[in-house]
Amino acid sequence: MEHRFDLVARNRGTLTGVEKVVSFDPDEVILLLEDATLTIKGREMHVTRLDVEKGELEFEGNIEEFRYSQKKSVTAAGIVGRLFK
Repeated sequence: MEHRFDLVARNRGTLTGVEKVVSFDPDEVILLLEDATLTIKGREMHVTRLDVEKGELEFEGNIEEFRYSQKKSVTAAGIVGRLFK
């Protein structure tokens, strides 16, 4: 699933292609996309619309930073493997 991130005037955003909202608070949003994790940092952020089935999120607030990082999946075997290294 492709994603699209639209930001208007650094205070209103729309994102498609969201698989999961990991966390959302007024200062930081962490979202899982198909191939990445997206972290959005700011102040006074809040969700104005969330459609989980369509993978769409709209939010408002003072956006200061957004960062993509590689999506990491942790499996039970991976955790056990790291414990016994």
